Amino acid sequence: MHAHTIVMSAAFLAIGWGSYAWARETLSKTLLNRRLAQTLGLHLCAQMLLGAGAWLGGISPETSQLLHIFTWTLTLALLSVWVEAWFALPASVSALSFLVAAAFPSLMYPLMAFDNLVLTVVLLRVWFPRQDIEKIKERRLELRQRARKWLVETGGAGRGEEE
Repeated sequence: MHAHTIVMSAAFLAIGWGSYAWARETLSKTLLNRRLAQTLGLHLCAQMLLGAGAWLGGISPETSQLLHIFTWTLTLALLSVWVEAWFALPASVSALSFLVAAAFPSLMYPLMAFDNLVLTVVLLRVWFPRQDIEKIKERRLELRQRARKWLVETGGAGRGEEE
């Protein structure tokens, strides 16, 4: 349904605004982060506009959803040109999904899910700072050591009291 698409885009925009407000210091630190946040906001507004226009124009919800895949393709392709070249991979996957879904409408929703998976994997692979991975590993090791120490101390104290 068109209303569902519009509401979901609005909900994601609201979540994005909330996330941006919560992590404002980090997300506004670099020009790249600011541009990506703005692009995401503009893209979600464009999705709402597309949904409303499709509804008013009598375009079927299925055709509107297909056009959403095209908007993903366009947004990711533009990001690959002016932000980071690696956005070309999810843009290419979305472009292929658009064509396949146009020919085989029954595959549209699985393809949409796959597009989102590819984008998520690429974002995590490329963007997750390596130093953060090291910090996570160090923190996990520290927690394991503290847990072992606690188990040894409480296990030893409990056995000592029984004797």
